[in-house]
Amino acid sequence: MFKISADFSLNFVFSCHWIGKTLLYTTENHLHYSCDGETETLFSFHTPRGVISHVLADWISIASIENGSLKVTTRGVSLLEPILMGYLKEDIDLDLIWTMVKNLDSTLISPRLIKKLMKKGLYYTAWYFVNNVNCP
Repeated sequence: MFKISADFSLNFVFSCHWIGKTLLYTTENHLHYSCDGETETLFSFHTPRGVISHVLADWISIASIENGSLKVTTRGVSLLEPILMGYLKEDIDLDLIWTMVKNLDSTLISPRLIKKLMKKGLYYTAWYFVNNVNCP
């Protein structure tokens, strides 16, 4: 079952897209992701009422109508953290996790993900991120 946080209903959702076990969605000026009730903002954009038009491993396109014309904004973003957060909610397939780590951009990982990995007993993966990427 997928749970949505209490603040989810406060924002009008313009588009959504599933990536693995994670839901990406846009509100008026933000792209968010949600995993079982935990919602995080990936980035803000300046085109109002943008919708997700393309999702690839290292970028997302947001489309909107401005002054009667279509505007598409492309933004580089690492989807590794949102995808891993979704998969960490269940039993862990270590091969799948390392495949994602090797193939997706891991240049920016939050302390929140490091803590989740440690809670799940994935100490080596947490150590890898702390020593090999830019943790804020």
